[in-house]
Amino acid sequence: IILDEIQEAKGGLTALKYFQEDEPELHVIAAGSLLGLTIHKDHSFPVGKVEFINLSPLNFEEFLLAKGENKLLGLLKEKQWNLIKTFKTKFIDLLKQYYFIGGMPEAVKDFVTNEDFKEVRRIQKNILDSYELDFSKYASPAVVPKIKMIWNSVLPQLTKENKKFIYG
Repeated sequence: IILDEIQEAKGGLTALKYFQEDEPELHVIAAGSLLGLTIHKDHSFPVGKVEFINLSPLNFEEFLLAKGENKLLGLLKEKQWNLIKTFKTKFIDLLKQYYFIGGMPEAVKDFVTNEDFKEVRRIQKNILDSYELDFSKYASPAVVPKIKMIWNSVLPQLTKENKKFIYG
C-alpha cells in the first residue's frame, strides 16, 4: 500500500502504527512533501514502527547498471586501472550521457529503452515544470511569484563565470 502526501490526512502518521500491529503482512509506504517538517507539528509519531528510507537520484554506478554495463562497473569497483584505461573512451561517453541525462529514474529508464536525448530533455522539463507548479501548494499567493523568480534565476546565476548564486 502506498500512501502519498500522508501529512495531508489527519492522523495519517499515527495510523501507520496500527497497520504494523494489526496487518503486519502488509507492506506500507508513506511519502509526503515536507514530511519531516510536518512530523514535528502537533502530530504523534509511531516510534519504533517506521523505517526511514531516503531516495535520491541514481548515481553513476546505478546508471551503468541500468545501461547493462555490468562489466565496466565491475572494473570500477575492483579499481582495475589498466583495464579502465583501455576502455577510457567508453567510460567518457557513458559519463557524458550521465551528465546529460542525470539520475532521475524516469529519464534514465526512457534513455535505456529508446536512446532519445530529445525525449530525455522533455522528461526533465516536465519534472522541472511540475516542481514549479508545486510551489503554490506550500506558499501564499503573494510569495509564489518571488519563489518562481528565484527558481528561474538559479541556472543563469550558476552559468556565470564566478559560479556564485547571489540572492538580493
